[in-house]
Amino acid sequence: MLKPMTAELRKKIQLYRKNRLDISKLIEGINIANEDLSYCIINKLILMREDISKCDFSYAIIGLEGQTTILTGCKLHYCSFKNTTFKGTLLLKRVEAHNCNFHETFMPFVDYQHADFRGSTFCDCVARMGGRAGHGAIIDKSQIVKWGLKFNEEIV
Repeated sequence: MLKPMTAELRKKIQLYRKNRLDISKLIEGINIANEDLSYCIINKLILMREDISKCDFSYAIIGLEGQTTILTGCKLHYCSFKNTTFKGTLLLKRVEAHNCNFHETFMPFVDYQHADFRGSTFCDCVARMGGRAGHGAIIDKSQIVKWGLKFNEEIV
């Protein structure tokens, strides 16, 4: 069970954000649903089967080279990952990520098997496509059609 976020902790996160410091220890074991973590540096983020919906990670830098960020089984409804950079490997296995913003997200080493991305947008996103990494993933056909237009391919 995650502990609730406090006003004091939010102020500390703002100070860390302003000074470009890693907030990993600050948010460890804390419920970050509905929180603004935009522009933050989060070197270590490991959550399994947690609901962190409506969290704003826009412009954040998450993870470290050679390490793994784990959000397996989490609910990420309405989260924003706009222009977020994921360093290292990102595990999004079996996530529910409905209506998320992945616009310009950089996640080249992502495993999203059986993830549900219905309603999410991926404009100019850098991510691994196809193969085992996305086996069983659910992505709106409208998004796939948009990708096909970029490659001058017809999606049927």
